[in-house]
Amino acid sequence: MPKKAAFHFTLAAVLTSAWTVGTIHSTSVWNGGILSDKERSGQAECHLSSRSNQFNKGQGQHCNQCSEENTEFITNNPGEVAPTSVWCHVAGESGLRCYFHNLYYNSRHKEFVFVLSGDSLINGVDSLKVLEKLYLSSANGHNAFQIKLSVLPGKEANIARGAVKYTGKTLILGRFKPDNIHHVFHDDLLPIYFTIREFCVDMNSCKDTLKIIFTDENERGIFWELYHIFTKNIMKLQDLDNKNEWYCFQETYIGLNKMSVWYQYGFGVSQGPIENNFQGTHLRQFTSFVREKLGVKNQLVKQNGILLSRKLNRKIVNERELFDAIQGLLSSTRDCEDITMKTVTLEEGNLKSVISEFSEAVLVIGVHGSALILGMFLPPGSVMVELWPYGIDPSAAPVFKTMCELDGFDVIYIPWTNEDLHSTVYHSNYASYYGGLEELPKEDQDKVIKSLSAEKLTGLECCDSTEWLFRIYQDTNVNVRNDANFVSVNILELIADGLRRRELIITKTGYKDEYFKESKYPGKVRTLRCYMGREETSTKIYIKWVEPWNVEYLKCKELDFEVVIQSKGKVELKKYRTRESTFLKKLAYSIEKMDVWVTCICDGFESPTSYVVCL
Repeated sequence: MPKKAAFHFTLAAVLTSAWTVGTIHSTSVWNGGILSDKERSGQAECHLSSRSNQFNKGQGQHCNQCSEENTEFITNNPGEVAPTSVWCHVAGESGLRCYFHNLYYNSRHKEFVFVLSGDSLINGVDSLKVLEKLYLSSANGHNAFQIKLSVLPGKEANIARGAVKYTGKTLILGRFKPDNIHHVFHDDLLPIYFTIREFCVDMNSCKDTLKIIFTDENERGIFWELYHIFTKNIMKLQDLDNKNEWYCFQETYIGLNKMSVWYQYGFGVSQGPIENNFQGTHLRQFTSFVREKLGVKNQLVKQNGILLSRKLNRKIVNERELFDAIQGLLSSTRDCEDITMKTVTLEEGNLKSVISEFSEAVLVIGVHGSALILGMFLPPGSVMVELWPYGIDPSAAPVFKTMCELDGFDVIYIPWTNEDLHSTVYHSNYASYYGGLEELPKEDQDKVIKSLSAEKLTGLECCDSTEWLFRIYQDTNVNVRNDANFVSVNILELIADGLRRRELIITKTGYKDEYFKESKYPGKVRTLRCYMGREETSTKIYIKWVEPWNVEYLKCKELDFEVVIQSKGKVELKKYRTRESTFLKKLAYSIEKMDVWVTCICDGFESPTSYVVCL
């Protein structure tokens, strides 16, 4: 039978770190912050003063350089009210995205305002009503982040006279779950990064001028400093001075680039991966940027193994035994003898130090939870082992599996599932948001507990599944031995297999170039010419061309040319392949005109087609 843990109600238990992805309403506490105490005390901090509406020196934001008073972004505008204009486009998985000139905000009604006049430009949408589909977050299917936008006729715009004007570029968005490290990275920081790359020449060109404004009503939270890796000019919309009713943002971007969003959380459907073209190499561009901004050096001078330790919930019951068993396995495995296991406790460590540890790790083991998102900082060839409590199929929430298996990321993902009821400790007395059952009738409590041994949980939808919370917050005894009393796989066997697979990855050379093989796009063939000559009973066609200029740099292993010809008045196309830059063919005597297309093919990738008429 599973063990039922004794429960002691404390304030710490209420504030405990959830570190979960399967349910999005959990809260997190990161006592260590982003920087170490020493670093924090030595850095100037900036934030937007809610009293002066200026980017002033103060408390609440980490930045490298802070001016005493930055007022260059803000002007008073007592003159005429400028009309609003908008340019929109729909971009694949990113949906509707818009760029505004002179977008207004009314702090009393808490709505954005489009001042519509004869001088307004509206491009990319049929009407302003379409802007209702504009989302402030990257989270798919969540209607809480639709923009609140009203239209003010230009002839009535004088009520906005004197609006406080913010000049320069402003990115406006809503943070999805700013208290959860997974959601901060996946749903906020990654989309912000790829959005900024669109309109800034490089990521550093906007660090002093770009403004990011958050529309959500959450507190700044423990990860507030992380958002300042992009710019020192960050604020919450609700921090605007209530003394001013009207604000005008001169250049505003709304709608995030969602190319990096690889997972959806089950709003109306079972949660799971999102099919897109996001690659592991893209993810590593982002993590390199984050490390640079946080001052984390990625020297790989040492190799670590990490056991993620949880002190308050979802604990590993036999953590010490598991730690020693893994270290023993590493010590007896060829080429792994120098790997040193470490226990990383997220509740106590600061984020910079944890990212540094992940950047030098070859092995990470941890119970399913949002902290595993830091696996994005693992080097290629690393192994991530995700531990799943009893009664949950890993397919229920494969967010980290999806991340590890991004093309070109090269991190080995291994799930381990507790298959033994006697190795789980459930907590029916916990608060309901930590899987407790006391708020349910006794009959329903018994039903949930009995369901543990019925079938594994799959097909998870957001957000308040009692069965999911009850199971995910179990404590687990991880099997580290070959014992007939255990159905669960010996985790050491899985780790050993992962280390063997790791060797296949780290011995590869140029793993980054492997992805970029898809960039072998040859240009058009040059100086395409065609000649026809008549003989007594036939017509000869002679075609010649010069290979694309960039073929020299593509280093094609196989270079072919496809020649397609079509006689005047005929429907049939005839296709030929050649490795030469010339083509000679004998045709029927009656042919007088021929359409010719030539395509270069480099390792299977085709060039644009060149066309010529042969007479």
